[in-house]
Amino acid sequence: MGGSTGAANCVLLHPECHDRVHRQRLLVSKPRLHCDQIVSLEDAWGESGRSLRERLLAAPTPAAKFRVFEDLLLDHFKPGLDRGIEYAIEALRGGVPVSQLAWRLGLLPRTLARRFLAEVGITPKRFARVQRLQRVLRAIRGSSSPIGA
Repeated sequence: MGGSTGAANCVLLHPECHDRVHRQRLLVSKPRLHCDQIVSLEDAWGESGRSLRERLLAAPTPAAKFRVFEDLLLDHFKPGLDRGIEYAIEALRGGVPVSQLAWRLGLLPRTLARRFLAEVGITPKRFARVQRLQRVLRAIRGSSSPIGA
């Protein structure tokens, strides 16, 4: 990874790593195409690869080059919500019942509850209750009539 040699421009994938790399969406193309080959960063990561290449070439020392690469990987692996849970949050905000949501996601209700609790910190049923309460409060604020009328 030094100077202007090809080492700063390429990624070498070991055959055992391609499935892990693919699962983590580190490459823009299929990892199996690159096993035991040296490919350009642009071919592997698209525009992000071009940007990384420029930052690596600008880094003055090998330690700085490793820091650039480490920062990129740490940024890529920042925890984010599971896509199913993101969908669940939006569906619950829209008033979809929890039982129907589990069916839509193809999950058992207990599996949905466990995954939702792990990602969000509360159960989907409690989240749905909070969303319903918030909708009621918004409706009350938007209404000019008293609650009992």
